[in-house]
Amino acid sequence: MKCIFKGTDYEEIEEEANNLIMDLGLEQSQLNCFEVAFLLGIALRKYSEVPAYYKTFLMSKSEFGYSIRNEKQYVIYYNDALDKDRIRFSIWNEIAHIQLGHLESDCQGCRERLEDDANYFADYIMTCHNFSYKTSFFSNFNTFSTYAINFYAAYKQVNQCYSTIIRNSILYEKIARLGTGVS
Repeated sequence: MKCIFKGTDYEEIEEEANNLIMDLGLEQSQLNCFEVAFLLGIALRKYSEVPAYYKTFLMSKSEFGYSIRNEKQYVIYYNDALDKDRIRFSIWNEIAHIQLGHLESDCQGCRERLEDDANYFADYIMTCHNFSYKTSFFSNFNTFSTYAINFYAAYKQVNQCYSTIIRNSILYEKIARLGTGVS
């Protein structure tokens, strides 16, 4: 699996998220990170269920969540002391690191970039971008309440939807002008 880094429009990350949804045959408005992890064969472990010395290690890596690949499978450890929305985001973020090939990356000094990509993947998949795009949930409040995400993530996703619409309509107009011979 290649390590994916963001492009100007995050298109590769969106494609990877869309492929995941299609490959698993998921068509619901709110994807369940626990179910997706199960379907992908990823084990989930709570920070509270590991020995104290290992919890200290995990917290030194991230207070939210951390992923590893052991000899059998990927394992996502998550901080179950956080609120449920933060737990969901943390698990999606770790699924993103796995799906985007970040655990296999030997990229030194690019942790911030990898984290940014995983955050984008998590935001994108938590708001089911294609679903919201097709069903016109273009308000911060509708997106916030429909997908049970924080308001800032809803704001970012609504702006992304509008940007996509504008970009696509400009492209459509250019294609239409070319087709009619008008420039």
